[in-house]
Amino acid sequence: ERLLFTWALRHPSTSYVQGMNDIVSPLFIVFLGDYFGGKNMESGNEIASVCDKTLSEVEADAYWCYNKVLSGLLNQYVPDMPGVHQNIESS
Repeated sequence: ERLLFTWALRHPSTSYVQGMNDIVSPLFIVFLGDYFGGKNMESGNEIASVCDKTLSEVEADAYWCYNKVLSGLLNQYVPDMPGVHQNIESS
């Protein structure tokens, strides 16, 4: 939640659009799993036992990865979605 809010504040041209959470969730799960020795974290049940410091670190790692991933997809998420239109036209 904070991760996407921070993204929206730092990127006002895109803000938040539907589907961004689908990109963030796997990143968050992978980084959180690293704190649990690679354990599968998909159920989300273990998150209650994670201290705030660890969650902040996971959130920061996921944010910067998300930032890098979205930097290549930004045209898909800005108003009028020129990247999507370009992909459709080239198909």
